[in-house]
Amino acid sequence: MQRPLLTTVSLALLVSVCGCRTTPPRPQARVSASAIVSLEAMGKRLQQLPVLSYSAHELVDVQMADGHWMQVEGRSRLSMARPDRLTLTAEWGPQKARLWFGDGVLTLVDVTRNHVATLDVDGDLDACLDRLGADLSMPLPGHDILYEEPLNALLLGVREGRDLGDAMIDGATCSHLGFTLPEFHWEIWIDDETHLPRRFVMTDMQSPDQPQYAVELSDWALTPVADSAFLPQVPATATPLPIDELLQALEETP
Repeated sequence: MQRPLLTTVSLALLVSVCGCRTTPPRPQARVSASAIVSLEAMGKRLQQLPVLSYSAHELVDVQMADGHWMQVEGRSRLSMARPDRLTLTAEWGPQKARLWFGDGVLTLVDVTRNHVATLDVDGDLDACLDRLGADLSMPLPGHDILYEEPLNALLLGVREGRDLGDAMIDGATCSHLGFTLPEFHWEIWIDDETHLPRRFVMTDMQSPDQPQYAVELSDWALTPVADSAFLPQVPATATPLPIDELLQALEETP
């Protein structure tokens, strides 16, 4: 099984979703006006939030060595404070990991194996997201909405987008939007009252099996997070590893 913890299964699909703040979106001539209105309302709402936290429930289609497919489930809790702090706790089956970013340093702990790795990041939260998504192939749940300009990341490479109507998620009315790129199709459900995203689904259109990655975001908290939450809690007995080696270890089930 490949990377059940860090959700980079179907790597081309997930990493291609992760935008970059320095790359502007392509023209959106084929995106419907109502879809743009919903996305812009969400983008404005997210930009107004100096801090946020949410829980993520992820489902990933994973192809096994024998060619068969199975669905892997993960749960995580993420907190962010602009301009430069982030923390994540994630569990995928027996795998557990924790991540912190602050003061220009990314710290990743493999809780299951008691390993730790650090990486210097020159810049703010956007720079950290770029390193995680583009360089380390380790996108976070809800990765693109954490950027300072989330629409740039979400609309990067989109060729067509439309409003798919209303849908209900946990009793909340949501705008259901769909977007198409050459490699994949992605959908988003945006809460009409809070203008916060509730669900993402991404489908790999290049594979005949069309594997999917789905994440539901819930338990949103928009109040300040204690500073201590962003301080790395590394066990004194943890073994330091280069970050590439730690990520390689996380690809395999213990």
